[in-house]
Amino acid sequence: VAALVVPVTELDVADTARLGYLNVQILGSRMWQIGLQASRVGRDATLTSASVALGGDYARLRTDSALVGPGGTSRLLAVYFGAGEQMHDFRTVQGHRAPKTTSDLLFKGVLGNHSRSVYTGLIRVEKGAAGTNAFQTNRNLVLHEGAHADSVPNLEIEDNDVRCSHA
Repeated sequence: VAALVVPVTELDVADTARLGYLNVQILGSRMWQIGLQASRVGRDATLTSASVALGGDYARLRTDSALVGPGGTSRLLAVYFGAGEQMHDFRTVQGHRAPKTTSDLLFKGVLGNHSRSVYTGLIRVEKGAAGTNAFQTNRNLVLHEGAHADSVPNLEIEDNDVRCSHA
């Protein structure tokens, strides 16, 4: 490993605000990344976050989105391409702490050669978050026999009157 990169990004979307964020990762082939993106979405606020992952030898990105205000919306998007021996590792938490919040996650990847990806995601609906709508989707296209993709979706629901799904 030539270098380790540890980016930390915090996004705070105030009540009724709208925020769009784009992150493009194009690290060199001998670089490792262990990144964190944490967001807090307030009342009737909307976050749209997109990540593009192209580089690195091992590249991890953890994305935590906390919906803390009623009516908050979080859209988490990612695209990634693996080649050679690359490993893309995505971990997400869609945390619903307030009522009538919405989260929608869509991560899509293409894997070639002997590259690998793992997606581990959690939709967490806390007590007091009735009316939650949460969606989580991870899609992968494996181009070569030596490439591999794992998807591990999880649900943790502690309130009633919610709609949650994963694919």
